[in-house]
Amino acid sequence: MKQYILILWLYFFLVACQSIPEPREIIHSELEQVFKDYELMGLSVGLIANGELYYSGSFGIANEARQQAMTPETYLRMASISKFFTSLAVMKLWEQGLVSLDTPASVYLGWKLINPGFPDQPITLRHLMDHRSGIRDGSGYGDFLQNMISQKTHIRSLFMPDSTYYTGDMFADHPPGGYFQYTNCTWGLVATIIEKISHHRFDQFCKEHLFDPMRINSSFNATDIPSDEMAALYRYRDS
Repeated sequence: MKQYILILWLYFFLVACQSIPEPREIIHSELEQVFKDYELMGLSVGLIANGELYYSGSFGIANEARQQAMTPETYLRMASISKFFTSLAVMKLWEQGLVSLDTPASVYLGWKLINPGFPDQPITLRHLMDHRSGIRDGSGYGDFLQNMISQKTHIRSLFMPDSTYYTGDMFADHPPGGYFQYTNCTWGLVATIIEKISHHRFDQFCKEHLFDPMRINSSFNATDIPSDEMAALYRYRDS
């Protein structure tokens, strides 16, 4: 009788073990549900654990026109993660003693970057990097982005009063260092400062000092990436 009970117990134990999903399967299943719930075009995820690739999964398509599937090898635009690498580039210069985070940004830019409401309070590189500069993504920022390449527009035209893309809402009504306010336009200033100090183009500096040493096949210059290997950008349109 005891033999039958032991055999029966082992049977149910084995069945129970087989029914417990492996962690990677759980991750894949959860991501698949996220992909469906949010009606995404494409999704690619890599999970690093203890310095090694633990999970890799891709869903959907990278380019609808070419019916190109999303794969782990597909290049993706990383959006604001680029701010992290831009900060790393600044810190490389800081390590070399070439830049001070608390020096007014104007010193490096070569033109006056100030909040017109607080002209005696300098905006430092640290302020730009930690989103406490008092600068905002004003209403002229969108037009600046759209035209800056075709018109070869200098970035100061966005921040200096009476310039082409300057608008009254570019600066907050509080002094630099006072409050956190997330911005995008300030990172063009940070990249410009990197170029001024290093005497290298921003994308080339990052490739040489960040991406290549870390063996990251990436670039701030889209022309470095084969266009047929890059995922297209999609957004929802109100209907």
